[in-house]
Formats: sequence, structure tokens, C-alpha cells
Amino acid sequence: RPRHHPPIQDRVDGQGLAPWFELAVAVAIALAVIAASPVLGLTTLGLISGAGVVVLPTVSALALLSAGVLLDASFPLVVLLALTGHVAAVRVREQGIVRRRQEAMLVRQGVYMRQVVDASFDAIVTVDSQARIVTANAGAERLFAEPADRLVGTRIDALLTGAWAEAVRLHAEGALRDAVRSGRVVAAAVDRSDDAAVRAELTVAETAAEERVFVIVLRDISARLDAEAAAQRAGERLRDGIERITDGFALFGPDRRLVICNARFVDMLGEAGDLARTGARFDTIMARYAETSRAPVDAAGRTDAWVGERVAAFVRASEPRVQECLDGRWFRIDERPTAEGGLVGVYSDITELKWREMEMTEAMLRAEAASSAKSAFLANMSHELRTPLNAVIGFADLMNRELFGPLGNDHYRAYVADIIDSGTNLLSMIEAILEFSRSEHASLADVEAETRVPQVAEAVLRDVGPAAEDRSIRITADVQDGMPAISVDETVLYQILQNLVTNAIKFSPAGSTVLVRGFLADDGRPGVSVSDHGIGIPPDLIDKVTQPFWQRQGPLVRDHSGVGLGLAIVKSHVDALGGELRFDSEVDEGTTVTVLLPASRAVGAAAAAG
Repeated sequence: RPRHHPPIQDRVDGQGLAPWFELAVAVAIALAVIAASPVLGLTTLGLISGAGVVVLPTVSALALLSAGVLLDASFPLVVLLALTGHVAAVRVREQGIVRRRQEAMLVRQGVYMRQVVDASFDAIVTVDSQARIVTANAGAERLFAEPADRLVGTRIDALLTGAWAEAVRLHAEGALRDAVRSGRVVAAAVDRSDDAAVRAELTVAETAAEERVFVIVLRDISARLDAEAAAQRAGERLRDGIERITDGFALFGPDRRLVICNARFVDMLGEAGDLARTGARFDTIMARYAETSRAPVDAAGRTDAWVGERVAAFVRASEPRVQECLDGRWFRIDERPTAEGGLVGVYSDITELKWREMEMTEAMLRAEAASSAKSAFLANMSHELRTPLNAVIGFADLMNRELFGPLGNDHYRAYVADIIDSGTNLLSMIEAILEFSRSEHASLADVEAETRVPQVAEAVLRDVGPAAEDRSIRITADVQDGMPAISVDETVLYQILQNLVTNAIKFSPAGSTVLVRGFLADDGRPGVSVSDHGIGIPPDLIDKVTQPFWQRQGPLVRDHSGVGLGLAIVKSHVDALGGELRFDSEVDEGTTVTVLLPASRAVGAAAAAG
């Protein structure tokens, strides 16, 4: 007999399913959704909600049919849908906030990037595939002399001239792509409305945007090209100037490699000149130079040591040196280190000067030999001349005194007097010539001697006194109190004063005064001076009066005897003593001749220095 199932409602009511079961399911669903909410996206939440709508009623139906248990799925389903909907709303709100923040950030980044692009010195423009300008920065406004809003929409090739601009004009996208692929820098010129000539270079890049956009960066290189041209002209002028220098010139860098040189330097190197090229090492050039036929004499047989000495010039400044070469040439070498550690050298060919110097040296030796021969001749002849002359003067004096009887006729007495006067004058002239010869060669500047000026002045005044009295000339001496002795041979000082005083007497009028002074100058130099009131010396003749055998011509001086050696002897002695001879003269007023000796010749100063 078939089983009889009671109605479903009867079974449900009979079971009395507790409400707590539905609550537990709802709580479990809620806890699961809440726990997984941080990682659930909108799509996942939608899938969970859909699954809940399908699964929960299905489970409820299956439970009723199979077990006869009535489960109410509405409450858990409502909880599931409510929670997932809430989480979805939160996600939407969060995404909205994030999107607004991203949009704001993009705006700020866009403003920032715009400012960065505008701050660029270079012109930056973006163009589409048809080469029409989409955006332009401030640099583009400066370069093209147009505002950005007027540049937008303008074809880039309309603003440029040159081969690349022409290629863009014919096929815009192809030319832009070629520039991107090659990555090369393109030369162009800007066609500005103000007709200003602007030379530029540009590079092209392609963006990754959906629409094809090209970024063109242009740079004004007019100033750089002008500077490069100016530098090139300056370099050419420098090279031309260095090449025209009459001396050899070479500049080496801190790496000891040749930077620049001229043809004179190359010529000096001889066979090593082919190495004198930019970048050649200094030691390599010098080592090769030391082995050529024009090598320096001091490099023969010691190449390595000589090259080492030359390399040392890079770090140590040295005085210019004279270099003799094997081919007979001479060079003055002046090598100096530069501030950056290089070397600059000037090589002067002084061969001709050396030859002249050797010729002059040889001529001086011949002249000295001739002068020595002259002095020897005069010294030897002095005895031969003075001995018979003294005999003539002596016998004439005996006849004049008539020691062996009267001469008889007065004419004989006059003849004898003439013989004595002429012989005496001739003897004086011979003595003056011999003294001048000795002053040229003899060294009488004995620093060990101590001569006192008052004693020498007194001797001079005593010896020239008769000549002064004959012309009614008064001679006085004024020596400074406390004047130290002088380290000069007494004979030399006597000859200086005697010649000066004699010369003063000769050219002073009768009845005048001659003053002899001895003094110590303010700078410590001892000195003597002779002052007269004679005819004076014109300024144009002062340099001539000390020349040997020079005599002033004129009606006022032709009656004076002498051979013109007095002041020449004085000048020779003063020069030998290292002193100074001064003339202070006024025509028709008189002359003061001053001799100043070095301060070291004052005996007191010499002692102090010792």
C-alpha cells in the first residue's frame, strides 16, 4: 500500500524550526562579507550577491524537499545583499575619491610640467602627424618671436628653412619619423617675422600617446656658432702670430704633449722636426733631437740625462740658457712651466750675435795687445826721450848761468832761455802722455792705502803755486772738519787734484780765485772739487772735455799750452776708482768740477762695513 506523506505545512509546523538557525546563517554571512570586504572589488561583490540570490533560495528548497525542513532564506539573503551593497557603495565612493585625487594630481603635474617646459631655455613644441603645432612653450615664443596661441595650428616647416624643413613640407610624417629613427641633430634656420637671422638645431622624439604626437626640441645656436667662429678666428690669428715670431716657439700641455709650435722650432730640431706634430710627447721629441746632426753639444753621449734635464723644466723654472749645437749654431733657450703644469719655450737663434761677440772679443784682444804694445813702447821710449831732453835742458841751464864764462852776445842768452822753456814744455808734454798711458792700464786703486785729503791738497797747492802767482791767481783749500781718510793711492789723488787745479788756473782770468774743497757727501761718499771763475764750459762741450787730446778751439783759449790730456787723465782715474765726475759750469761765470768716490772708500765706512 503506498506511503502517505502528510502535507508540507503540517511537517513544518510540526518541526517548529527555531528562528535562531536563520539568524546564525545571516550572522555567518555577515561576518564573512565583513572579513573579506577589504579585498573585495565591485565585480567580486556583484558575483557574491548574484550567487547569494541563487544559492540561498536553492538550499532552502532542497532542504524542504529532501528533509522536509522549512528554511526561510529571505533574512540571510537580505543581510547578504545589504552588506555587499554597502561595501559596493563604499568602494564606489573610494574610487571616486581616488579618481578625483588622481585627476587633481594630474592637473598639478600638468601645471608643473608646463612650468618646467616653459622654464626651459630651449624651444619645445609638439606637432601632429601633419607637422601642425599642438603646443608650444615660452622658449618657442622667444625663438619664433610669436605668442604661443598664434603658433598653435601652424606647420613647423613654415617656421623653418633648410633641407629638413623642405623634407617636412613634402612629406611631413615621413620626415618626422626619419628624424626620430636616426636620432640625429638636425640643422635648421628660423624664418622669423622680424627678419632676424637665427640659426638653430633640433631633435625629434615620438610620444606613446594614442594619437601620433611628435616632440620637437629646438635650440638657438647663433651665439654658440658666433663664439666658435670667433674662437676659430682667434686661433688662426694666434697660429699666424706664433708662426711669424722670429724665434722658435713651442707650447706643451700638462700631459707633456705638444699643443702648438712654429716653423722656427721645427727647423731647430733638424731631422727630428718631423716629430713636432700636435700630440707628440716632449721627451720623445727631445730624445730624437739629441741624436741628430743639429743636436746640442752638451747632449752628446748623454741623451737620457740630457732629456731628463729638459723634462725637469715642466716643474721647475730655470734661468735662460745658451745652447751650442753640433752644426755651429747657438740658441738662447728660455723654457718656463705654465700655471696648469705645461711648458712654454722660446728658442732664439743667436748664432750671428755669438759670431759678432767672438769677433768683438777677438778685436778687443787685438786692441788690448796693441794698447799694451803702445804702453810698452811709450814706457821704453820715455827713457830714450827724457834722458837726452834732460841733458839738453841741463846744459842749457849751465850755459844760462854762465858757470864757465860769459856767453858774450845777448842773443845767445835769449837762445838759451828759449831752449830751456821749450825743453821744459816738451818734457811736461811727454810726462802727461806717459801718465795718461799709465792711467789706462795701471791699477793704482789700492784699497789698502789711506790717503788724507788735506795733505794731498797742500802738496798740490805748493807745486802749482808758482804758476798761479805768475797769473796773480789765488788758490785756497777748504777741507771739511773730520773728513775721513780715503782708500786711494796718494799718487792717484794727487794727479786728480793737480790736473783739475792746473786746468782751473789755465782758464781763469788774472786776479781770480781757485777753491779746492774736500768733503763727505750726505750719502756718505767722499769727494773733492775744484771751482774757478774762468770762461766756463758750454753744455754741448762738457762730454768732449774728457776726451783724450781734445782741446777747445776759440780766440780765448788758443794761447793755452798743453796736449789736452789733463781732464782725460782725471776721468780715467775716477772710472778706475768706481767714482763719478761731475761738471757744473756757466759760460763766463766759471766751472766747478766734482769727483765723488764710492762710500766704501771712506776709511771709516770701510771699517764699519767690515
